[in-house]
Amino acid sequence: MRPQNSNPKSHQGDESAARARILHAAFGAFVKNGYAAASMLAIATEARVSKRDLYALVGNKQAMLVACIRCRRICQCRTTVTASRQC
Repeated sequence: MRPQNSNPKSHQGDESAARARILHAAFGAFVKNGYAAASMLAIATEARVSKRDLYALVGNKQAMLVACIRCRRICQCRTTVTASRQC
């Protein structure tokens, strides 16, 4: 049973924001320290989430790296499309 004040859309927004913070922190850690030396605890701390939430939202370190690459690729595609529309 869900609490009365619980809003599923708000919860999804919270998860989306947390996932974005995780991927941002992970990308920074991978660039700065390399994949092997990137710490899941440091990424969770930087993203202001618990390690439990980090694993629940993104999975393991390999899945996190793949998500970072996909996210960067999508952002680059959006930037390219936006730039081409301005021409």
